[in-house]
Amino acid sequence: MRKGIVILIVALLYGCGVFARPDSIVPTTDKSRPIVTLTQEQFDSLVSAASKSTQMELIAKEEAEKLFSDYTTHVNSIIALIVVFLTLLGGAGAFFIPYMTNKRYEEKIDAKINGIQEGMSNHNKKIEASEQALSNYDTKLSGYDEKIANSEQTLSNYDKKLASYDEKIANSEQTLSNYDKKLASYDEKIANSEQTLSDYDKKLADYDKKLADYDQKIAKSEQTMTTHESKLKEQDKAIKEIKEISERFAESSTTVEELKEETNTSELFTQALNEKDIDKKIDLYTQYIDKESKNANAYYNRGVAYSNKGDYDQAIKDYDKAIELNPQNAKAYNNRGNAYRNKGDNDQAIKDYDKAIELNPQDADAYNNRGIAYGTKGNNNQAINNFDKAIGLNPQYAEAYNNRGVAYRNKGDIDQAIKDYDKAIELNPQYAKAYNNRGNAYINKGDNDQAIKDYGKVIELNPQNANAYNGLCYAYLGKKDFPAALEAVNKAIELAPLDPEYLDSRADVLIAWGKYKKERPDEYPDIDWKDNIKKALSDVEKAFSLSPGEELKKMLEDKCAECKRLLEE
Repeated sequence: MRKGIVILIVALLYGCGVFARPDSIVPTTDKSRPIVTLTQEQFDSLVSAASKSTQMELIAKEEAEKLFSDYTTHVNSIIALIVVFLTLLGGAGAFFIPYMTNKRYEEKIDAKINGIQEGMSNHNKKIEASEQALSNYDTKLSGYDEKIANSEQTLSNYDKKLASYDEKIANSEQTLSNYDKKLASYDEKIANSEQTLSDYDKKLADYDKKLADYDQKIAKSEQTMTTHESKLKEQDKAIKEIKEISERFAESSTTVEELKEETNTSELFTQALNEKDIDKKIDLYTQYIDKESKNANAYYNRGVAYSNKGDYDQAIKDYDKAIELNPQNAKAYNNRGNAYRNKGDNDQAIKDYDKAIELNPQDADAYNNRGIAYGTKGNNNQAINNFDKAIGLNPQYAEAYNNRGVAYRNKGDIDQAIKDYDKAIELNPQYAKAYNNRGNAYINKGDNDQAIKDYGKVIELNPQNANAYNGLCYAYLGKKDFPAALEAVNKAIELAPLDPEYLDSRADVLIAWGKYKKERPDEYPDIDWKDNIKKALSDVEKAFSLSPGEELKKMLEDKCAECKRLLEE
């Protein structure tokens, strides 16, 4: 009895100790397969270890088996106590409850083990895939290693080149430093040179001014040389005639008196060449021709003198005789053409220019004169063609440029006309006619201020140029400066009182001023507009009395009618 009680107490105390520990082993009636109860921490540790690798799985299994072995030994030692405890509790119910508990834990463990195994299987597959990927990466890395090795070799070569470049750069920097020093020296020299150049510029400006003066002198000298060359040619002809006389004297029994007579005749020719007075020149040539009636040059020269005098009919007669004696004399045809043109017979003039060009196709003067004749006839295109030819033969022909400018102005191409006048003035800065014509063109453009400058230049070059004063009159009239316009045209009439054109111009000024005054009674208080119209009518009537040309005559008739109409208002 006492022994049984001791056993019961020991069993109760042990049993209470077992159930008090959370990691106690729960006995099972199935001795062949002990059931182990693990804590969550131990179970998670096993799962974690199993998920790492297959090797960890084996280690986990070994550890589990070891635990099972240890716990089995312990379980076997306490089975008897449990049996006693169960016996004491009595009944089949005490036995059935532990069995069901062990069964439930067994199922959970199996499920977890199956999950662990399935996870490890997937993990193994992932490891295999990772190993394959690592193998591929190793292959790629091997290729990269080779490329890196090549790159390192290339970099090594680049390093060597860079080292060489660094050395060259260092040398270049030294060279540049030397250049900088030289440039600094050059800058100083340049600064000194600029000062010197500034001094030279001032000197050059003085030289330019002197050269301009020299150019003017040269232009005058060239004109003088042209005149002298002409005289020398005439003198050569005279000497040639003297030689011919000498030869005739040597070949015949000419008396001394006859020789003296021929010598005096030659002296007459020379005197005529050098004579400045036109009438005396003509008289000397006449005396010479009376003694040498077969000399074509004498007739030609006397024809030139008559042309310069304005006696174109007598000039044409002398040119006729010169051509008769020398039909190949191109100059005689050209000058006879000029005489016909000055008489207004442009058709006959063109025929003579044609013959002159036929005899001498290089005669720029003949082309220029034929261009003037065509222009006078109103055929400006044909005129321009002839001036172009003259300029082509002689690019320094200032008169041809001036005349072409006139043709362009007559066509209405004012800008091109001004360009030609500019060129004519460039070639001959003393060319008053070109300045005058350019002034006319500027009036056509409405640039009266520039026109006034050009007319002023003409008057500076030739204060007796009535035509310039007439142009100046119209420039001021364009600005409605009536007093200045009247003063200018009065000067033109003073210089050429018998020129109907200037009387017509003054009539224009008076009519315009009278109309202006009529419309603006408060301006010009000392002027009576009707008095101006009466003065204009008087100028028109006086211009009629001076036998104007047909074109001017028609203009005068229109002005006369206008004046009478205004006075009747």
